[in-house]
Amino acid sequence: MVKNKIDLFNEKAPIIFKRLTENYGYVLNKPEIYQINGQNWSTKLIYINSDKKRKIEIEQAPYYTDYGFTFFIYNLDNNEYLIACNIPHENQDNNSDFIKNACDIIFSNDSFEKVINGVFWIKQNLI
Repeated sequence: MVKNKIDLFNEKAPIIFKRLTENYGYVLNKPEIYQINGQNWSTKLIYINSDKKRKIEIEQAPYYTDYGFTFFIYNLDNNEYLIACNIPHENQDNNSDFIKNACDIIFSNDSFEKVINGVFWIKQNLI
């Protein structure tokens, strides 16, 4: 049986992003799954690091009316957030290999790594 995009994301993403818990001291909450008309429609992994005053939300909304994969970093001191990565659903592969690619992009960016680690904050102009 082929796994749907929500289940596949919830299986792969915590493994791919385990460095958040192992290297940066974040705690992963239970995945949140959102439904429309009884069908799983999107999911969100929420990582919290109270000491660093950061929250990370990794969201997968893979269906045609949604935004796809997004990696948000929140500053808990000022309630600002930034988007470190977004991959629209039409640019995602069926095996969810894009999750590993997104992780590599995020953690190869020195500024994002320092924001995740609580070293400093980047103000991002958002609409």
